[in-house]
Amino acid sequence: MSEASLELKVEKTFAADIATVYAALTDPAMLQRWMAPGRLEVVEAVCQPVVGGQYRIVMHDPEDGSVVATSGTFEDVRPPVRLAHTWQWDGTSEVTRVCMDLVSLPDGGTLLTLTHSRFEDAARRISHGEGWEGCLQKLAALLDMRRI
Repeated sequence: MSEASLELKVEKTFAADIATVYAALTDPAMLQRWMAPGRLEVVEAVCQPVVGGQYRIVMHDPEDGSVVATSGTFEDVRPPVRLAHTWQWDGTSEVTRVCMDLVSLPDGGTLLTLTHSRFEDAARRISHGEGWEGCLQKLAALLDMRRI
């Protein structure tokens, strides 16, 4: 399987300025409000957005009580246009890479291009795609609430 087939790319436009979107990607209090898909809730968020800094997101499923966590190290940080970090689920050996590029739009909104790469297989890429879609829907709703 080619490397390109194991890469996930998601684009999402937000009705918020680039500084607000960047803050939502890096502020632990904001991450707790959107960085878990579906019914999952973030119960812990740590984010040190500097090269070599760490992040950790702990998610809880209120229906079955399960807990999952991901963590990694920031590799590229260019406020407010780029964040890139490793991504590793607790208890797994697979280390992937997430890159988030932000572009200001003429209407004052922001385009986010999220590229998640280095998956071991297509099933993991598909699963993460579903997860990111759910997270980004929550982020869009959160940013819409902040505009009111």
